[in-house]
Amino acid sequence: DLQLHGYVTAGLSKLSNNQGSSYPDPKLTKSPLIQSSISSEYDSVVGLQLKYRLDDQLSFTTQMYVAAEDTPETSYVPRVNWAYLDYKLNDEWTLRTGRFAFSTYLWSENIRVGAAYPWAHLPPEIYGQLAGLYSVNGVALLYKRALGDWLLRIQPSFNEENLRGYQVKNFKQLAVSLSNEDLTLHAGSGVTDVNLEPILTAGVTKNIDSVLVSKYGYTPSQIDQYNALLQSSVRTNKRRAQFSDAGFIYDDGRWFAAGEM
Repeated sequence: DLQLHGYVTAGLSKLSNNQGSSYPDPKLTKSPLIQSSISSEYDSVVGLQLKYRLDDQLSFTTQMYVAAEDTPETSYVPRVNWAYLDYKLNDEWTLRTGRFAFSTYLWSENIRVGAAYPWAHLPPEIYGQLAGLYSVNGVALLYKRALGDWLLRIQPSFNEENLRGYQVKNFKQLAVSLSNEDLTLHAGSGVTDVNLEPILTAGVTKNIDSVLVSKYGYTPSQIDQYNALLQSSVRTNKRRAQFSDAGFIYDDGRWFAAGEM
């Protein structure tokens, strides 16, 4: 009734000299960066996953990991990535509630399990821009059905998540996959409302004010007018954000190919 899995991924990263000093752009993400000097923070992770079957219908799953995520370099913090209950309604439908993986992208469930994908790390152009959105809190329905040699999986979910600087609210996702022994096809989409934290908007305003004074010589009254105009024209609550993804994995044991957009 109890399944226990552990994993360790150790990686070293270094940016080549003609690629700048860090990647991805530190203005776009708070996660660890690949630097011009050799470091282990971007790829190294230790994780533990536990699944306990309470009865034929109900099971509990949790996943914990330690990685340098959203922390200063060389600072590793343990986090609970998943903690959810699965209730099996029948052979095709399962109800999930708790904290589970962000499901829109092809490799969403493997973001913090480096041993699960064939590259040194997932493409940062996609996965480095999530700003820490790896797990969500909410409810999901999981549907699976065999169609000849193919297996169809559909997962609609309704979620929310608190991140550093903003909140993701009313997050609606739909992920669909079709797979056989060699090929997996995936499509996912999500739409959400984003609320910016007051402390974040205050910090942005402070930085803008300093530029207005130092570079353009604004007076206090001009700054107040500018800030009033900025607040009236820029929404800090219920900003709409959307994610969409399509991809495939082919692996017949001899050849491997994958693509994602």
